[in-house]
Amino acid sequence: MTPVEAWSAVVSGEAAAAYAYSVAGGRVPSAARRRAIAGLDAHRANGSRASALVSAAGGTPPVAAAAYDLPDDVRTPKGARRTLAEVEN
Repeated sequence: MTPVEAWSAVVSGEAAAAYAYSVAGGRVPSAARRRAIAGLDAHRANGSRASALVSAAGGTPPVAAAAYDLPDDVRTPKGARRTLAEVEN
């Protein structure tokens, strides 16, 4: 695997994680919302850093998908928490 391929995989993973946080983060109880926002911010920052590394290695960062499959039903707070836990695992 080349550096461009490796960092591109990181960019794609961080985009998927940010999507999960943006969808599920609004469904967690208010006590956990700050952590969800911090997680979203962290994944966005990680994706930005990885995109810069793709460019520095001579590649073009991949574009995020419009949507991703989530590991759980995020319509309930419990499902949203499970989704975010799965993303972090």
